[in-house]
Amino acid sequence: MTPSTSSRDRAPLRVLICESNELSALKLRRLLELRGHAPAVVTLDEALARIEAAACDRLLIDAQLVPSTRLDTSVIALSSSSSPAAACRAVGIARCLAKPVRAAELWAALED
Repeated sequence: MTPSTSSRDRAPLRVLICESNELSALKLRRLLELRGHAPAVVTLDEALARIEAAACDRLLIDAQLVPSTRLDTSVIALSSSSSPAAACRAVGIARCLAKPVRAAELWAALED
């Protein structure tokens, strides 16, 4: 997949990946690296600490790991079913991508 010109002109995003499946986390990290972003695979506790310290631009989080409190960053939930979408919206997460994540959908979600 070739990045659009507008994507190339943007600064790399600091993206946290909080995913329960190690293989999925590695795939997401590689996709983001290929796009020029700075991803880090983290635990939920690490993600919450980095969000509090304003040390990230986006959080990709497994829908099963979403905390019950609102997060002060741009969050994209990753779900293997559509049922967690309502729960994600209840804590302020508007974007929910289906697993396996498709690159085009990920790029669109990151640019929102």
